[in-house]
Amino acid sequence: MSELKYYEMKRTEHDLKLFHQFLIVNGWQRDYELIKWQYYNRPMQQIYRIFAIDNTDNNSEEKIVAGYGVVPEYFKVGNNTGVAVVSVDTLTSTAYRRRGLYSKMASLVYHRCENEGVVLAYGFPNQNSAPARFNRLGWFSFGQTPILSKPLRMSCFFRLMKAPTRMVSMLSRFKACRLSLPELGASQEIKSVNNFNDKQFDELWHRFSSTIPLAIHRNRAYLNWRLIAKPGSNYRTLSFIEKGEIRGFVAYCVLEKRGGKTGYILELIYEPNEHYIGEALLDHAINKIFLAGGEYVNALNLSHSPNHAAFKKKGFYYVPKIIRTGECHFGTRKFKAAGEIEVYKLSNWYISYCDSDTE
Repeated sequence: MSELKYYEMKRTEHDLKLFHQFLIVNGWQRDYELIKWQYYNRPMQQIYRIFAIDNTDNNSEEKIVAGYGVVPEYFKVGNNTGVAVVSVDTLTSTAYRRRGLYSKMASLVYHRCENEGVVLAYGFPNQNSAPARFNRLGWFSFGQTPILSKPLRMSCFFRLMKAPTRMVSMLSRFKACRLSLPELGASQEIKSVNNFNDKQFDELWHRFSSTIPLAIHRNRAYLNWRLIAKPGSNYRTLSFIEKGEIRGFVAYCVLEKRGGKTGYILELIYEPNEHYIGEALLDHAINKIFLAGGEYVNALNLSHSPNHAAFKKKGFYYVPKIIRTGECHFGTRKFKAAGEIEVYKLSNWYISYCDSDTE
């Protein structure tokens, strides 16, 4: 059996290129600039990633055979700010599987998280990684991700039933719902957002999150990184302006999925209990998604979220497991720094597609 050593990824171009090559060799077609954005350009600079390296031939170039890591975020923990980590890009080369590398690397990463006061780890494992995470790594499962959906075109139903392509194409011309834009008051307007530099976005998040115990801090630095700076993204953001003040915003995108186009509501934040703002923003985003060819629009949303009422009013419903196209779970693992906060209580959480890639 070959000799392996464990190596902690550093903030160097060499390590990033080594990691990128490891992903490519194992069939993960990821753009280098996207990897750089995800690991090196984020608001928090720490890197929590362990590589397993095959050291059998000391004269050969370094060969990564497995990797486990998490990325850090500033996190709202009750009325305080802590650090949480999101599990991403877990991979073991085929020839090195069933050797306990996944658990070994995870334990090394979690040990460092404990020592550095990280509050919790969380993520959205698929059907392949969920069993190991929940059964061997001490994670708690909240079940499958809560996906809301709204059909926009009749073709989406027939695509799910795998109807002939010609029929699906023909039905794409017919709406599956009523689309309309609300009348705005004289002091109200919907405007495109090119960046989140205005401090009003911080103030809006502070008000919106006042009843949320656990969530990524969606401050200006995070929103600029997540929604503006991501390479190759086609994200769009609209704000609701009233009397010159930012009262809410919605971020969305349209992606090619399974032969059709799917819209995603990445984020919806507005003044607490002012659901007319959220509804107006959704109306405008949904119309944009429809005009871009979207067959339906999805959102990642928990039923207790401050914005859930707006989604329900606009005709979003949870997708039944029987018609979901993939299996994705939501789970977490707490560390000592969590203290008394109830991390394993679902009603304490706020999540959206900002927390998880839609791709």
